[in-house]
Amino acid sequence: MSRTTPHQRLNELSEAYAAYRRAAASFQKVAQLLEVAGLFRIEILPEQSATEEGDTNLVVGEETAEEVTTSADVSREVAESAIRDAQTLLLTKEGYDTELATQANALIKDAVAHMMRGDIALILEEHDEATELFNSASKEARRAADLLSNATDTTEVNAQNSQEPVSVEPEPVVATGTITVSHTYVAPTHTYRGAVTLPTPCTALAAEVLVMESYPEQIVLVLTTAESADPCIAVVDERMFEVQAPASAEAVLTGVTLDGEHQPFQLVPVTAEPASE
Repeated sequence: MSRTTPHQRLNELSEAYAAYRRAAASFQKVAQLLEVAGLFRIEILPEQSATEEGDTNLVVGEETAEEVTTSADVSREVAESAIRDAQTLLLTKEGYDTELATQANALIKDAVAHMMRGDIALILEEHDEATELFNSASKEARRAADLLSNATDTTEVNAQNSQEPVSVEPEPVVATGTITVSHTYVAPTHTYRGAVTLPTPCTALAAEVLVMESYPEQIVLVLTTAESADPCIAVVDERMFEVQAPASAEAVLTGVTLDGEHQPFQLVPVTAEPASE
C-alpha cells in the first residue's frame, strides 16, 4: 500500500482550497440571483458586516463602487421610476376598459421581467447588456403609462360632454318632475300604474302600497330603489311600476314617496274595461 508524500498532500490541499474558493464564489452569485428574484433589486456591494471585520481591500472596493455610477445604474433608475408611474396609474384610477387594463398590465409585467434580467446582467458585470435591458423596461412601462393616460383623458372628456355622470356608483334617484299615476278600480281592487326615471338599467325598483285604516281609506304609493353592486353603464332608464290595493271604491291616493321622499304626482283615472263573459 503506497503512502502519500508531503508534496502530494500539499497539492491535494491546494486543489481542495481552490475548489472551495470557486464554490464560495458560485454560492455568492446564486444568493444574489435569489435576491433579485425576490425583491426585483440587488445590492452588488459587500455586506456591511464584512467591512467590520477589518478587510482593508474590501473597504476600498466598496468605496470605489459607491463613487462610480455607470450608465446601467442610471438606466435602471429611469426604468424603475417608469414602472412605478405605470403601476400607480393602473392601481389608483377607475373606469378602465377591461381589454385596455389587461394590455397595460401585460406591458408592466414585461417591463419588470426586463428589469430582472438587467439585474442579473449587472451581477455578471455585463453592463452593456444590462443597460439595453433597462432601456427596454423603460420603453414597455412608458407604453403602458401612455395607454392608461389616454384612456383617463378620454373618460374625462366624455364625462364633461355627457348629461349623465359617468360613475360606477350612480347618483341617488331624484325626481325632477311630477309622477303620472294611472288609476283603475275593479271592485274591490285599486290598480296604480306609472313610471319613474332611474339612473342606470341595473337600478332595482320596488313598488308597494300603504292603506290607512280610515274611511274612506287613504292610500300611499311607496317606491323604493336599490343600486346593484356590479358595475353598470350610467344611462337613464324609464322604469314602469304597477301595484294593487284592496279597498273600498271611495278610497283615495293621498301620496307618492320615492326612497322616503314625498313626490308630486298626477292621478289619471282610467275606466276599466268590462270583463268578457
